[in-house]
Amino acid sequence: MNLLEIKQLIKKHHWWSEECPGKWAYSYWIIAAVEQQKWFVPGLCSVGFAAYKDSFVYEKTSEEEKTAQYLWLKEKLKIEPDYLVKEHDKWQALKSDVLSQVEKVIANSHDWDKDEVLFNYNALMRKAIDAICWGYFLECVDPYSDNILPKLVEKDLSDLDNSQRAELMSILSTPLIISFVEEQQVERFNLILQFRQNLTHDNKGLFDKAKEFKNKWRYFSGNYFGDPPIGEAEIIHGLIDDAEHYSDDELRREIIKIETKIERLKKLQKEYLAKYKLSEELREDFAVLRLFGAYIDERKNTMMRTTCAIWHCMKALERVTCVSKEELEWYTYKEIDCLVDAGNRVNTEMIKSRAKLSVFMTTMCDGVVKETIFTGKEAEELLVLLNNYDTKEIQGTVASWPDGLLEKFVGTAQVIFHPAKEKFTKGNILVTTMTRPDFVPLIKNAAAIVTDEGGITCHAAIVSRELGIPCVIGTKKATKILKSGDKIEINLKDGVIKKL
Repeated sequence: MNLLEIKQLIKKHHWWSEECPGKWAYSYWIIAAVEQQKWFVPGLCSVGFAAYKDSFVYEKTSEEEKTAQYLWLKEKLKIEPDYLVKEHDKWQALKSDVLSQVEKVIANSHDWDKDEVLFNYNALMRKAIDAICWGYFLECVDPYSDNILPKLVEKDLSDLDNSQRAELMSILSTPLIISFVEEQQVERFNLILQFRQNLTHDNKGLFDKAKEFKNKWRYFSGNYFGDPPIGEAEIIHGLIDDAEHYSDDELRREIIKIETKIERLKKLQKEYLAKYKLSEELREDFAVLRLFGAYIDERKNTMMRTTCAIWHCMKALERVTCVSKEELEWYTYKEIDCLVDAGNRVNTEMIKSRAKLSVFMTTMCDGVVKETIFTGKEAEELLVLLNNYDTKEIQGTVASWPDGLLEKFVGTAQVIFHPAKEKFTKGNILVTTMTRPDFVPLIKNAAAIVTDEGGITCHAAIVSRELGIPCVIGTKKATKILKSGDKIEINLKDGVIKKL
């Protein structure tokens, strides 16, 4: 396709967006978004874009194609009810393969020569893309739950207001699992309870426990920007910070809250299903959403571990090629092959242009993935089309409205893109593109959350409900309109956000 044809294609679709700090080396999921059609619906998704501006990534896939995937899935489940369970079983083998390679890279990459680094890097990326092809299929639920599901709920339950329907959707779509984020929180809180008296002193027992904790959760600070894995010193400083915020009784209550979550949620879901007369179609939708929610948690855990291993590969490639990690993070996989095999280095100005502004387009041609890279003026034109939005009103989906709060919630907005590099003020409203596990320390200090992206099973929705703070997701443009320091009003009934 030429540039004009690509522009015409973009105009034909609405684009589902996932946005966060990112670099190309960690964006392997955009390849999987397209390559998954080998295993699932042929031709869907036909194209994926990873657009970068000042090291911020905008992942774009067609809402229409994703919705078509979900509708295909619903029909498939009527014929083969255990289809998803079978596919999950297949994914477990792929997941096992990639996690085995992840551990191999993290443990050994610092000792490999250039041939070993290249071989294992390529093996990691191939296994990661194969695994995420299955995991990425889960994304088809997002536009459906954002655009179609609320209308179906409104049709069945027209006597409820928007906030009541939002609460019902959030409760019935929440998976019956203890997420990996919650598992990490329980371990953190138990460490504080065990070592509270020794947190500010040298203590071998604490250091050993912190090292164990780091080895298990080192990937937790990872992101698509290439930040380094967390270290023992950061672990201990984090424990000290939490110790200042929580008493022992509060920590125990938080632990019990997480450990009893499944039992409480199961009871609540049973009550809602008995109380409200939902169509069989809606009941099936919510069953799929709960299953997807559990699988998405597994996928996120696997992706974060993979991202950590890619970081180690970048460091190893830097060592064996003498090209900086910051440059390597903008090389394509083929360019890395050429660099290691033949010493062919990509022009530094080209790398700078990719980091400053670029659009990576992924398509499938005769079963082979094709990548096309645009920079400069062409990239700017494509990004404007992909990011087209109306600035007149900010409205999203209410994912959390804690009991006891009034309909309108007022506070100070603080826009955060990179939680590791930006300081958040306790009590502000966290405004971001989407939250990830590395946002959890900020979320715990936030009065509310507003995100550009996400459906009712997204990270922000689940964490806000667990912490009991207001949350509006899927506004599409909050970070583009709001600025840090803005006084804003969140209507928790209809999800409308206004600057005061």
